[in-house]
Amino acid sequence: MATVQSNLPFSPLEPIPIPKEIGTRLRNVVSSVALVATVVFFTASFGAWLSMAGMGFSATKGAIGGALIGIVVGIIGLSQMNFSSPLADYRIKTLEQIDATISDPRAKEAIRRLKEFFRSSLTRLAHPYTHHMLHKELTLVTDHVDPNREDLQKVWRPFIENIHETKISDFEHNPITLDLSWELDRGNKQKLDPEARWLNSKEEDFEKAIEQIDALQKVSFYSEERIPAQELKKEIEEGRRHCLVIEQKEGGNLLGYALIRLVEIEEQKVFEISALARKPEAVGLWIGSHLLQKVLQKVLQKLPPEAPAQVTLSKKNPATTLFAKFGFKLKNELSQERVLLERIATEPRSSE
Repeated sequence: MATVQSNLPFSPLEPIPIPKEIGTRLRNVVSSVALVATVVFFTASFGAWLSMAGMGFSATKGAIGGALIGIVVGIIGLSQMNFSSPLADYRIKTLEQIDATISDPRAKEAIRRLKEFFRSSLTRLAHPYTHHMLHKELTLVTDHVDPNREDLQKVWRPFIENIHETKISDFEHNPITLDLSWELDRGNKQKLDPEARWLNSKEEDFEKAIEQIDALQKVSFYSEERIPAQELKKEIEEGRRHCLVIEQKEGGNLLGYALIRLVEIEEQKVFEISALARKPEAVGLWIGSHLLQKVLQKVLQKLPPEAPAQVTLSKKNPATTLFAKFGFKLKNELSQERVLLERIATEPRSSE
């Protein structure tokens, strides 16, 4: 964990009072109904006016037709709107307070992204990566809030506490509760001491590991991208799929995992990294890099020393930067969505 002490001149910050969100959703509903009603009124009036202008239909039909068009237009308009709230305003203003005390460009960019995120009421995570993004940006800002400035701590900690345990829905509309306990404990948290191991179906904690992997899948991937727990368990037991896990040394809590298997594509045997995920709050522990390094070591050991290693993945896949750190370079753009990366073997590979 990195912390930063600022030497910039400052005036003590005063915490902004946290508004209660009681009635915010009702206010948004009333605003939505009022907007649709206004649109319907004008379109119904316009339809009635057209009938009186000799368009060949009665005023009643014109009004009804206009009203139906107004309802459709109103609903489409609502889908494109984000209603602000006193709580959203509080979060944005607090981020602006913190922004004025920070000089690090990465932390400032994190604040910009968080402000965009909090412009609407925090009710739903739109994509799987949104959960990870939220933890990443909050942690980055936390690490640059000067721990020696009591006024900053009195502004930032209540901000995190206000988001902690917020009940929202995920990208598939399932109810979840945001857990920011790691961010709250970051200033005095002991080292997590992550430990990597290949999952063995004969070990006592195998069932527990499968349950934790299944839970992590649900916050990391869409339902069609997940492997059912029983299917995954069977494939690991039969040796058709291998699973690397990274856990806390004490307690065995899962921090991340990777899945690989040997498949045949166009008569060639290919190792497929079928999943790589880390716990959203496990930020700054290099879980992704550690998983990828261990997986690549295992896969590359099985290739002839002179054979190049190739990987195909989506252009938007954040693992692209991880592969670059391990010597993979762009070889070809396979489509608008996917790229082929290649790592040329230049020296004998270690058997470690």
